[in-house]
Amino acid sequence: MSLLIRFAGQFWKVCYGLLSSVMLTILYNAGIQREDVQIISRTFLFSVMILGVSSFNVT
Repeated sequence: MSLLIRFAGQFWKVCYGLLSSVMLTILYNAGIQREDVQIISRTFLFSVMILGVSSFNVT
């Protein structure tokens, strides 16, 4: 069971990684300043970290 939860956590990390890269590409192509993109990506990474910690607490 814990292996399944661990796999799900890795799967979500991959999904969030792909989603964040797509989001950053869209934002960059939209002409947003690089500093704004860094702030958005940091906020996004922070939320991903919180989700990762909460998912690891399930085990």
